[in-house]
Amino acid sequence: MQKEELLAKIEKLRANFYSKQNKNTFFTSKQKLSVAENVSKSLNQQELTQMTVFVIKDTCKIYVDYTVFKLFANPSNYNYLIEYMLTLINYCNENFGCFEVHVNLDTFTVSACHRYKEVIELYLSECMKKDTELSEKLQKMHLYNIPSVFETIQKLLAPLMHEAVLKKIESHNKQESLVSLDKLFN
Repeated sequence: MQKEELLAKIEKLRANFYSKQNKNTFFTSKQKLSVAENVSKSLNQQELTQMTVFVIKDTCKIYVDYTVFKLFANPSNYNYLIEYMLTLINYCNENFGCFEVHVNLDTFTVSACHRYKEVIELYLSECMKKDTELSEKLQKMHLYNIPSVFETIQKLLAPLMHEAVLKKIESHNKQESLVSLDKLFN
């Protein structure tokens, strides 16, 4: 299924969910996870995941699209998402001897950081363990479209990351991201 088609289906599911339940103005985190769980149960998990996390053809670069991730990621599929990410990391390591992670954080907020803390911790504990082959084979972690409150988010996440991984993070503000993402895919 094409990305646009899948996103249209997701939007219909979201609209249907909110037509049955009023959209919260405050305390939206739990409701957003409920919507995401509904999307996840209604659509093909593998297709959603492959649209969100993938290896850029003929490279060791793994791309993660938060703008899609947030539409279906929820506690019931966190393990599946991390296992899939590990599969891609292992693929890159076997074929290229290393890997890079490129994450589009467009629309990521402090509340999103709290909402997805569990999966972030799981990713870091499984994929970026201290002094492991994975943390050593990580070449760079590029973060695109970093939010204006990124320093706050970084302070929340820094204790979860190994110092060697922190040194490999390269942040791109919204303006830089346009050019950097274009170069990444072209």
